[in-house]
Amino acid sequence: KLDEDVKTLNILQSRYYELSQQIEHMEKSKKAYDQSLFSLGIKSDDEKIAFNYVKTAKNLIKNGEYDKSDEYFKNAIKVAPTFSYALIEYAKFEFERHHDHESNSLFEQAIKSNKDNYHLFFTYGICLKKQQRIKDAIRVLEQANELNPENLPIYNELGRVYSFNGEYEKSNELFEKAKNQKGYLNYRHMFITLHYQADNYRRWSEQFFQRKDDDAGMFKLKQALDLIQMAIESRKGDKTLYILEKQICNNIAICLCKTGKFEDAVPYFDRSFKKIKLINGIVLTSDYPMAEANYFLAYYAFNL
Repeated sequence: KLDEDVKTLNILQSRYYELSQQIEHMEKSKKAYDQSLFSLGIKSDDEKIAFNYVKTAKNLIKNGEYDKSDEYFKNAIKVAPTFSYALIEYAKFEFERHHDHESNSLFEQAIKSNKDNYHLFFTYGICLKKQQRIKDAIRVLEQANELNPENLPIYNELGRVYSFNGEYEKSNELFEKAKNQKGYLNYRHMFITLHYQADNYRRWSEQFFQRKDDDAGMFKLKQALDLIQMAIESRKGDKTLYILEKQICNNIAICLCKTGKFEDAVPYFDRSFKKIKLINGIVLTSDYPMAEANYFLAYYAFNL
């Protein structure tokens, strides 16, 4: 009889097809969800519950409900006290609230339960760097690099803290390794590498100037300028890159003035005065580099 009722048959067949598609999508979603849980190291039902607590906490953060978010993070740790994902996310949350001691304690707690998680050491190292705990950051990032020597962003962050510690040559070696991308070129990674390496050359130049080796110092500054210009080409409109470029130009100009090459210095001073229009339409004037350039330009012009 159903075969004779063509209209009803078509409706049922259409509905059957729709439900089949929904079931297929649901199975794919479940597999993707299970895979994401596996990639986070979730091994038990307690950790699945903790994962959902963390997920809720992160959504609350987006809405600015930090006290409620804190409660959910605490619930996650209570349910699964050794679950590294929950500990890392809670530590990052505390760090963003400038609770450094609490953040570091959570990272250390995570390390005790999972000493093979390179991402844990990488994240902790960046937080320590931002706290100006450079030697501790080096120790932690070296551990991340040892656990995953193929991860190029680790070379960037480790090179950065070596530079802050005055180990410029070692820092430069790591930035060169960070450039060895294979396959798909990650432009964001490359611009970070060029930015950090350019700043390392700038810092390195100061060491040569202190030794009265002006030629070597100037050479490092020219290397820094070349790299920062490459970085700007790969990411035009980034404020931090333009500020560093102006700072390097100032350093070159001041060095030229000190060696009596005032005319050669003027174009570099001019680059510090140049207004830059960023991607968001804001015009960057860089008050400090401009003030510094004005001061030294006036000082050397007055003493000609």
